[in-house]
Amino acid sequence: MSTIVYDAGALVAAEDGEERMWAIHKRVLARGVAPVVPATVLAEVWRGGRRQHRLGQFVQSCEVEGFSAESARAAGVLLSVAPHGVVDASVVECALRRACPCVTGNRSHLVDLAGTHRINIIDI
Repeated sequence: MSTIVYDAGALVAAEDGEERMWAIHKRVLARGVAPVVPATVLAEVWRGGRRQHRLGQFVQSCEVEGFSAESARAAGVLLSVAPHGVVDASVVECALRRACPCVTGNRSHLVDLAGTHRINIIDI
């Protein structure tokens, strides 16, 4: 596995201390892989303050990927298939471009956005 992409549900699960999410994260890190968090995902869940200390620790071990103009256009094309929102579209775009799995708490949105593209989804 080259990497793995986390969606907002994955970050919320990590923040809530959900064991399955932390187990996935630890396995990925043990393989020497840096999980990817699209910046749009981080913006959706980050509110700052002490209550997000656990999430801050989690994100420190991830690569936060910016949202380029090229990625924005590709996500826009995905949204023409299923209008679920820019954040979900950015997750699918990132996973498709990197040809890697994504971890989610909402499989249906990602499947809809992927359309005819094959995407490997890991449910939490």
